[in-house]
Amino acid sequence: MRKDILSAVIICIVLGMMEIFFVHPHEAHFFWQKVPCFFMFLGIMGSIVFMFFAKFLGKVFLYRKTNYYKESE
Repeated sequence: MRKDILSAVIICIVLGMMEIFFVHPHEAHFFWQKVPCFFMFLGIMGSIVFMFFAKFLGKVFLYRKTNYYKESE
Protein backbone atom coordinates (compact mmCIF):
# COMPACT_ATOMS: atom_id res chain seq x y z
CA MET A 1 0.00 0.00 0.00
CA ARG A 2 2.73 2.46 0.92
CA LYS A 3 4.65 1.59 -2.24
CA ASP A 4 1.56 2.47 -4.30
CA ILE A 5 1.21 5.84 -2.60
CA LEU A 6 4.92 6.55 -2.95
CA SER A 7 4.79 5.59 -6.62
CA ALA A 8 1.83 7.92 -7.21
CA VAL A 9 3.62 10.81 -5.50
CA ILE A 10 6.76 10.22 -7.55
CA ILE A 11 4.75 10.09 -10.78
CA CYS A 12 3.02 13.37 -9.89
CA ILE A 13 6.36 15.02 -9.17
CA VAL A 14 7.85 13.77 -12.44
CA LEU A 15 4.80 14.93 -14.44
CA GLY A 16 4.97 18.30 -12.71
CA MET A 17 8.62 18.67 -13.64
CA MET A 18 7.83 17.70 -17.22
CA GLU A 19 5.14 20.37 -17.30
CA ILE A 20 7.56 23.01 -16.03
CA PHE A 21 10.31 22.16 -18.50
CA PHE A 22 8.49 21.00 -21.64
CA VAL A 23 5.18 22.89 -21.88
CA HIS A 24 5.54 25.96 -24.03
CA PRO A 25 4.65 29.10 -22.10
CA HIS A 26 1.76 31.13 -23.41
CA GLU A 27 0.35 34.46 -22.47
CA ALA A 28 -1.33 34.09 -19.10
CA HIS A 29 -4.72 35.75 -18.83
CA PHE A 30 -5.18 34.95 -15.12
CA PHE A 31 -2.69 34.78 -12.25
CA TRP A 32 -3.16 31.04 -11.69
CA GLN A 33 -1.98 30.31 -15.22
CA LYS A 34 1.46 31.60 -14.19
CA VAL A 35 1.74 29.12 -11.30
CA PRO A 36 3.68 25.99 -12.35
CA CYS A 37 1.71 22.73 -12.01
CA PHE A 38 -1.43 24.56 -10.85
CA PHE A 39 -3.82 22.56 -13.02
CA MET A 40 -2.21 19.26 -12.01
CA PHE A 41 -2.72 20.04 -8.32
CA LEU A 42 -6.20 21.37 -9.00
CA GLY A 43 -7.12 18.06 -10.65
CA ILE A 44 -5.69 16.04 -7.77
CA MET A 45 -7.50 18.13 -5.15
CA GLY A 46 -10.73 18.01 -7.15
CA SER A 47 -10.61 14.23 -7.38
CA ILE A 48 -9.95 13.90 -3.64
CA VAL A 49 -12.89 16.19 -2.82
CA PHE A 50 -15.08 14.23 -5.25
CA MET A 51 -14.14 10.93 -3.59
CA PHE A 52 -15.07 12.19 -0.12
CA PHE A 53 -18.30 13.70 -1.42
CA ALA A 54 -19.24 10.44 -3.15
CA LYS A 55 -18.47 8.48 0.02
CA PHE A 56 -20.65 10.87 2.04
CA LEU A 57 -23.54 10.49 -0.41
CA GLY A 58 -23.12 6.71 -0.30
CA LYS A 59 -23.37 6.71 3.47
CA VAL A 60 -26.44 8.92 3.42
CA PHE A 61 -28.41 7.17 0.66
CA LEU A 62 -27.06 3.62 0.24
CA TYR A 63 -25.80 2.20 3.54
CA ARG A 64 -28.30 0.35 5.70
CA LYS A 65 -28.12 -1.09 9.18
CA THR A 66 -27.01 -4.69 9.54
CA ASN A 67 -30.48 -5.84 10.58
CA TYR A 68 -32.30 -3.81 7.92
CA TYR A 69 -34.16 -6.79 6.40
CA LYS A 70 -35.08 -8.33 9.76
CA GLU A 71 -36.85 -5.12 10.89
CA SER A 72 -39.30 -5.19 7.99
CA GLU A 73 -40.61 -8.70 8.78
